[in-house]
Amino acid sequence: MKTNTPYRKLSKKQRRALDRRNRNDWGAINPVTRRPERSDAYDRTRENRRWHADVQKGPADQGGSFLPFCA
Repeated sequence: MKTNTPYRKLSKKQRRALDRRNRNDWGAINPVTRRPERSDAYDRTRENRRWHADVQKGPADQGGSFLPFCA
């Protein structure tokens, strides 16, 4: 007959095995909290994409330089 030993008196190895057996799976449920992003919040990645797109387009006026304004 198997005796019932208190949990705190079990060895570390036995406690870990018992914990693994009792641990459950989330199944199809994802435990991560999901919420919609605020439209007015600052988004660094969106700003970086917009900045890189502006750089790829180039300056509005392709000709000319700023040197005449320095004189």
